[in-house]
Amino acid sequence: MWEFYLASSEMAFREQNLMVFQIQLTKRQDVVPMTRDYIMREEQSLREAENSRHAPLRLAGE
Repeated sequence: MWEFYLASSEMAFREQNLMVFQIQLTKRQDVVPMTRDYIMREEQSLREAENSRHAPLRLAGE
């Protein structure tokens, strides 16, 4: 998997045209949600938790 990641990263820089798709396969439909909205909600809650614990990062020169 690591070699695949490195090869795809190289192609992304060389061609500057790379798309990533994620597919979830399961035997039972009720195992995973029908939409991926739960990912955005989880990311938002993690961002909020991270921002409340530490001072936000600053870019160099700010």
